[in-house]
Amino acid sequence: MRFQTFKRFASTQQQFGSIASRLTAYAEPVIYYGRVGVEFVGQVLKHQKMTAVPNFGLAQEGIAKFISAFSNGQWRNVTIRQTFQLAAEGLKIYGFFLVGEMIGKGSVVGYQIPGNESAHH
Repeated sequence: MRFQTFKRFASTQQQFGSIASRLTAYAEPVIYYGRVGVEFVGQVLKHQKMTAVPNFGLAQEGIAKFISAFSNGQWRNVTIRQTFQLAAEGLKIYGFFLVGEMIGKGSVVGYQIPGNESAHH
């Protein structure tokens, strides 16, 4: 009985050792790409002349104000300029979404399906 318990413990210890070695192997790429991501975000913030990372609490407050404007009728006070500014921001967001889709697909036209020869004309 003791030998089986020791054998199970040794097997579990080997499994944890294997998992730990795999996680250690991933540590360097994760740190590297994390730093690259932080640098990229920093450059975007600098280019957009933003002083700090966006505040999500402020975003939630803005969304709440937006929703309450429809319930109390304040939406009628929105100017044409504000409407176009909002539409332009929406188009920017949609454009980033489309670029992300193209990158994810690996193609501008559609998904590339391996083995589908009929897609090539």
